[in-house]
Amino acid sequence: MNYTVKEVNNMVQVCKQLSEGQAGSMEEAISTVAASDVEGLIKAQAEYGDSWKKRGGSGAYLTIVRPLDRLDILAGKPASNGIPYDIFQHCLDAKDGDSGVLNAVRDLRRYLILVEAHLVSQGHELPKQRHNVKSKEG
Repeated sequence: MNYTVKEVNNMVQVCKQLSEGQAGSMEEAISTVAASDVEGLIKAQAEYGDSWKKRGGSGAYLTIVRPLDRLDILAGKPASNGIPYDIFQHCLDAKDGDSGVLNAVRDLRRYLILVEAHLVSQGHELPKQRHNVKSKEG
């Protein structure tokens, strides 16, 4: 993937906003997280290449479940409010924003993006997204 300097600078700016907690609406927050993922995945691709899938689909699956296992262990401990699996509180409890829980969530999300990107790069046409949103009328 090739990005213009303007696109890269925009991604960096969005990532800074995310790290400084400046995201406003949920839509803005989603865009910020997505841009951060793009930047993170590009850096990881440059550093590690396709190591996540070098052992095929089964190896890719095992790579994906590692952050899920980490999340289960970290979030399973009670947060400061005494509630286990409260991932929001675990993230708020983290010093300097360095949350093992949030890192596991981020890693899991990015590996899942890689799976779908791999399929697209191989020419697979993905089905249209289905939205399970019920109308207000019924």
